[in-house]
Amino acid sequence: MIIFRRLNIPLIYLSYILSKFKFKIVFIKCLNLDNYLFKRLKKEKKIIHFSDLDFEVKFSAFHFFCVHGEKFTTKAINLVIKNYGKILKKTMSAKNKELKAILFQKLMFSEELLQIWYLTKYLKEKKIFFILVGKFNYKEIILLKSNNLKLHSFVFQIIGNFYSIIFKLSKLNYLRFKKLNLEKKKFFLKKKNFAKVLFYPHHTTQYGEQSIYKKEFFYSKNKKSIFNKYNILHVEHETNNKFVKFYQKNKLQFFIHPKSSFKSLFPLIFDLNFFFNFNQWKFVNILNASFRSYKKEFETELFKEIKICLIGNDYSFDNLTSFILKKRKIKTIGLQNRFVYSKWKIYSNILDYFFAMDNYSINNFKKNRYNLIKNYKIAGNQFVVNKKTKKNKNLDFILCYDYSLPNINDQMIDVSFKNQINFYSDIYKLSKIYCKNKFLIKSKFKNIHEDDLLLKMYKKLSSRKNIKFFHSFKKKFNFDDIYRNSKVIITKPSSIVDISLFYNKDIIVHDYERNFKILQKTHINYGREEMFANSFDELNLRLKKSLNKFKKNKFKKNDQFYFHKNKINYDIIKELISIEKNLN
Repeated sequence: MIIFRRLNIPLIYLSYILSKFKFKIVFIKCLNLDNYLFKRLKKEKKIIHFSDLDFEVKFSAFHFFCVHGEKFTTKAINLVIKNYGKILKKTMSAKNKELKAILFQKLMFSEELLQIWYLTKYLKEKKIFFILVGKFNYKEIILLKSNNLKLHSFVFQIIGNFYSIIFKLSKLNYLRFKKLNLEKKKFFLKKKNFAKVLFYPHHTTQYGEQSIYKKEFFYSKNKKSIFNKYNILHVEHETNNKFVKFYQKNKLQFFIHPKSSFKSLFPLIFDLNFFFNFNQWKFVNILNASFRSYKKEFETELFKEIKICLIGNDYSFDNLTSFILKKRKIKTIGLQNRFVYSKWKIYSNILDYFFAMDNYSINNFKKNRYNLIKNYKIAGNQFVVNKKTKKNKNLDFILCYDYSLPNINDQMIDVSFKNQINFYSDIYKLSKIYCKNKFLIKSKFKNIHEDDLLLKMYKKLSSRKNIKFFHSFKKKFNFDDIYRNSKVIITKPSSIVDISLFYNKDIIVHDYERNFKILQKTHINYGREEMFANSFDELNLRLKKSLNKFKKNKFKKNDQFYFHKNKINYDIIKELISIEKNLN
């Protein structure tokens, strides 16, 4: 078996040649999805995505990504601190816990790397011969070496680096032109008065299909307030023309952090690790460069009046930025975006104030050693909105949520076309058993032409008269109306679970895949283990009980969970004003 981490044009042709010699070709990602030969090889099953391999994972998906990710990253952190801890603490004036939180985020063992590790581990256990063709970056090599995982090859590293240099040189002129254009758009500040509040929304304040979700919970309607959206300086870490257009269109002040300059690398740290641990040496010097670059930016006139920094996406916010703001005595305030984050061991933040959903979340956040938060405040789920909906018997569907993927490259060990087909297969079987009930599948269905079997399943579902698709209804009905009028909700583990519990909906969690017996239940079950189904038989039984209106299993409502409380409108602005007053 030949495993390609990245398929490009030359490797696609190499795959074609190898397939002639009956080699099994597996790939992780393809950089040329529209290539004719790639499409042909894939259709003929001469190359397959790694998620199509039939191998079972012995632990839950939650454990796979969160527990293993934290474990592997911690070993790498300890090794870097052993070699560079004293130097970094001195140059950054950081405490041990702060430095660990910064390194944890910067060195995070990625989902892709975890999947490659498990795939190769499985093949070794089954004594299946394989060659892994792929290049690993300097951070990944630090992680692999610190965990004694021998995945990278010296030969393929050399070839990969050579190809990368050629590719970058070919794109050099284009990148220079693009950089010159974007450098002119670093920030727009029309007002003479400098903002007192920063806001990092993360990829603008709108997201989701048709921008249905908005991160506007920090905004005050008072035009004179420092929390009014027109008085706030919005900041992004990534340069993107779409972000620029969004902020310009909405007439919002914004700033985009430029990449660290070559000058910020100096002075370099020189020691023996340059020869013995080059990747660590490189990582530490780049980290130092980022620290100097951000520190210098926040010392400019643009940020001279800043007192408060608001964070729109708590999971993705940069700890190094937060640490520098803390050193400048700027108060950082975050808000919990998803309920499950409280149980993620890979979650990390350095904040002064944090608006959590409930006491359950706070208790779990406090157990996380890489989560450095001074003050917690309960704010419920700010993404839940109470809207009045009319009763409509025509909308009493069994509403089904899947894991929908946009393309082949986004497939993972637990979320794949193959697993998506299995979910649809279960819904199809249920539609035949409960033929008098209507099923509505909420999926984007943008990927059905990416996989022949997925397209076949879509057509099979379409043949059932009692199965409908949301995209055929969205012009006639608002989704909130469909959601509120639904009989039962069947969903994969997602934020739909806790939101549905808040609305007191009858919900069943489809908590298994063909290669996972459990996805989430053993780690977070919302105090209601009975709503999880870990096989088709359990799924059928749960649905039967719901539709026959059997007495629901009695359970005690736990006030620690936000979804068991009636209160929804927590006044965040009032809390922000209180924090501002304490600063004066």
